[in-house]
Amino acid sequence: MNAGNLPIKLMNGLLSIPGAKIHRQEFLQEVLLSYVSDKDKLKNVDNIRPWSLVSHRSLDLIAKERISYRKKIVTTTSFLAGLPGGFGMFASVPADVVQYQYHLLVLAQELAYLYGMPEFYDENGNATEQTTQALVVMFFGMREAIGHGAREGVEQFIKAVAKGAPER
Repeated sequence: MNAGNLPIKLMNGLLSIPGAKIHRQEFLQEVLLSYVSDKDKLKNVDNIRPWSLVSHRSLDLIAKERISYRKKIVTTTSFLAGLPGGFGMFASVPADVVQYQYHLLVLAQELAYLYGMPEFYDENGNATEQTTQALVVMFFGMREAIGHGAREGVEQFIKAVAKGAPER
């Protein structure tokens, strides 16, 4: 097997998971809804850059919210997957790794769209080779950036559970 093709194969595998492909227009319409006063402008959001509708500050706020949301999902899922403990934990590790990679891919697409990237998929929902390569670059860059924060989130969650009640 060619090691150079491994990231592309990984990306294609992740993109085959239901819900992994985020479509630009649907996503932007959803997250910009409460920030745009003229809702008619959201109908053509696929043809414009988000910063023409909302401020850069608002885009940064939305990005932080999406990052926080994805971290919470990954952290909670990882924690719950590890609850059985013992040998049962070994069975949950592969699924935990996949769900982490999945959420990272979704977040990469969301942030790319927020900051002006065009739609990644054609009218049939397929990614081009160029799209797949761009997603690989964003995905592996985000793994490094997000990884440390996710580990911190797991530690905080475990400490809160140990005290008796998770923090909000």
